[in-house]
Amino acid sequence: MKDSTWEKLEKSYKEFRAADGKWTLRANEVPSDDEINAAMEELQCRFADDYIEFLRRYGGGMAYSLPIYGLRPVESMGWPWSVLEETHGIRSRGWPPAQGWYVISDDGYGNPIAMNEKDEVWVNEYQFGGETKLYDSFEEFLLDRCLHDDLPE
Repeated sequence: MKDSTWEKLEKSYKEFRAADGKWTLRANEVPSDDEINAAMEELQCRFADDYIEFLRRYGGGMAYSLPIYGLRPVESMGWPWSVLEETHGIRSRGWPPAQGWYVISDDGYGNPIAMNEKDEVWVNEYQFGGETKLYDSFEEFLLDRCLHDDLPE
């Protein structure tokens, strides 16, 4: 990802920190590379490089109003928060269409947002049926859906 995208994430997280110093919009701990590799092995997929870096930096988090599921709980997210739990849950209901996909978010209406083996971002729209490609990358998803330029400075 571009440095400017990481800077936007950093700015959004720094603005929302509890009085005790704990993070509210991102996890307070981050997973190790071994944990990230174990998660990919468990899900039988390869995470996108930008998503891996997101996990290394933040563990998981809210990006504007959308959750970005990770490997650590996020105070403001509540449940669900885990890429593992969400992906296993969605797969048990017959989606996504390929085992290499993993769930990174939802659209705010209960529709899962997942990434595929090409690092593309897709949504499954239950009410309309079927999948729709949203973005070519995790960064595009973050910039368009989560990190708006019209947010207060």
